[in-house]
Amino acid sequence: MLIVNKPKLGFICLGPQRTASSWLQEVLYQHDAICFPQGVKETMFFDHRYSNGIDWYNSHFSNAKAGKVCGEIAPTYFDSAEATERIAKHFPTLKFVILARNPVDRVHSLYRHHLSKGRIRCGFDEALDRFPFLVHSGKYSLHCPRWESKFGHQQFLYLSQDQVSISPQVVLDQVCDFLCIKRITLPAIGREKVNSASAPRSLMLARAFSFTSTAMRSFRLYGIVNLAKRMGLKSVFSGGRQVEPMSDNCRRQLESEFLQDTKWLENRLGWDLSSWRPNSGKTSGPDSFENLGELSRRLTDECS
Repeated sequence: MLIVNKPKLGFICLGPQRTASSWLQEVLYQHDAICFPQGVKETMFFDHRYSNGIDWYNSHFSNAKAGKVCGEIAPTYFDSAEATERIAKHFPTLKFVILARNPVDRVHSLYRHHLSKGRIRCGFDEALDRFPFLVHSGKYSLHCPRWESKFGHQQFLYLSQDQVSISPQVVLDQVCDFLCIKRITLPAIGREKVNSASAPRSLMLARAFSFTSTAMRSFRLYGIVNLAKRMGLKSVFSGGRQVEPMSDNCRRQLESEFLQDTKWLENRLGWDLSSWRPNSGKTSGPDSFENLGELSRRLTDECS
């Protein structure tokens, strides 16, 4: 029986998927006060591998030194009610980071991601009908209240993906203040695009690689998966044609579908997200943010 010490788990980034969570992992990985799971970005423990037992999860942080803050980037937890309950059972005082992105753009990005893995093989419009999770996983008005009701709204930091593109250092400072760790200078990788997706050259090979790597991660064979990536195996089938953009009609329908989510974020955060609304005619992205200086001071006060 595996027996390990319980880690001092400090935070989880809930994503959702395709909202710059990979960027956040890359920049925080450079921080000497942070410890991530050994060998893998996402353990998928609290939604897909809970049957492995909590000691299996805790063992991913066995290399954590005293004083370090353990955390995980786990965007698949966001829309999982089971993950909410399970995390509350084991880590009831946890902090969470949620990234906000125009949900319409996020749906298309998530579609491209699964297309690149060979998990989806049809066009975008058909995929919306066949794979409801594409939309459901980005319903902020549905999932955020569930998380906040379980842990308390003060345990959550909301960030904008657009703000990551415009002011990455400011975003990193906010995260450090929220986690009560020292600020660091944005590493070089923080100004690079991370984890972009395109259609694969071969759907069959992409699907096979995705299935095999998922199975290996279930048995913690992370080293083999990471070695295959470093050797460039993924490039054999990736890097195909660019995916066609969504039609204007489809965008309008999705903007209406996500209208309640846009309103919820505006009311919760005080942001102007009018560019996300139907027929706005504006470039995607929040038009205003909470005063960043005031936010940083509040986060610093909470750590003192």
